[in-house]
Amino acid sequence: MMMQDQLDRSRAETEGIRQMKEKVQGILEGFSQAKLAETEDEKVENTEEWNEEEEGRDVWEELQRQFG
Repeated sequence: MMMQDQLDRSRAETEGIRQMKEKVQGILEGFSQAKLAETEDEKVENTEEWNEEEEGRDVWEELQRQFG
């Protein structure tokens, strides 16, 4: 009976560890997805800034063509 109790306790501990592992993996995946979203947002911001700079250059080039 004592060995069965130890075995049951060991199984319960193992199951608890598995559940905790799944929770931690879920949290880490959430962090990873948040980081990916943040990185994508930064890429969009950088692209928008680049587009604004390009647009500004186009305006200046056109002004120089017409008045330069």
